[in-house]
Amino acid sequence: MHKHDQINRTRKSSAFTCGCVSALAILASVIAYQLHNREPQLLARSRPIAVHVDTKSQCYWLSLHTLLLLNPQKSGYSASTYDVIGRVPTQMPSLERLLSGADVNSPPILSPNGNWLLTQQSVNGWFIPVAVSVDGSQRELWPNDDPSRLHPRIPDQLPMWLRDNRHWLEFKTTNGLVQTLMVRHGIGERDKDLGKWYRPDEVFGQDRKGRLLAYRMAVGSQVKHSLLSYDPANGALTGETVLPIDFDSSLSQISLSPGGDRVALVSVTGGDPMFPNWLTNIIPSIRKSRKPYKLALWVCGTDGKGLHELGCSAENVHPFWPGNLLGLKWLPDGKSISFTYKNRLWITPVD
Repeated sequence: MHKHDQINRTRKSSAFTCGCVSALAILASVIAYQLHNREPQLLARSRPIAVHVDTKSQCYWLSLHTLLLLNPQKSGYSASTYDVIGRVPTQMPSLERLLSGADVNSPPILSPNGNWLLTQQSVNGWFIPVAVSVDGSQRELWPNDDPSRLHPRIPDQLPMWLRDNRHWLEFKTTNGLVQTLMVRHGIGERDKDLGKWYRPDEVFGQDRKGRLLAYRMAVGSQVKHSLLSYDPANGALTGETVLPIDFDSSLSQISLSPGGDRVALVSVTGGDPMFPNWLTNIIPSIRKSRKPYKLALWVCGTDGKGLHELGCSAENVHPFWPGNLLGLKWLPDGKSISFTYKNRLWITPVD
């Protein structure tokens, strides 16, 4: 009888031990799952670069291993290159001199081949685009860009380089913000008015077929995101592709790959930016419908095919706070993308 009781106690003790181990395992799994959900998944697949950047720093890839860093100063930018392998910074005083007087509110735009920067500079009291060579040897004004001719037409987006690396487009609003005047400029050439056309929200590049690519968001019963193509000679619409995105979101930071065949973009989901916080806090139905903000990085072809998410940020990361998933740039080989996140530069593979 005594032996039978001892066996029962042993069995109960073993069962209790197994139960505790199982409970601890379940608890650990739950904690790990929660931590995984809270972890920025995009950062988990990315690698950091040992260089400090702030929200106003401008980073450009001159090669797979060389980074051009521009930091705004009182008048213009400080300029340096950074070797990401040797971790060696090199100052560029000649480029700094060419960038003196540049408008730091309009970041310079690097040409596709990495040889020229297009910047806004004060010329005779007017801020107009000026092309400067990255090596600091040349500065080119637009030969026929008389500010009085284009004033008071206001640029409704930054100029855009064409793939030939010598011409760029400027977009000026006309006719009560309905039409756009497209002007083509070139290094050492006279500018050319390409006429008025109805332009979508954002022109972001020129594909390998020479077409201008643009992004449009239409809000109706559902949010529709489209990539459009235009003839650069006259602004005529040549095609439209609706992106297969089945959730309501806004897209930002659209960036075209060096080969002109892929597009990277950032989606913003969650929250309720249509209502101010004070109204959201006093109306329960609006407050309950709000979801945590989340930023995600996507890649697809210029035809919309192959759309897939590379990763997302942690939830509750406010998209409008400084330092959150900014400065989207393709590396020259088109196989990776860099971005800044909380004052650090990260590189993530595309495939």
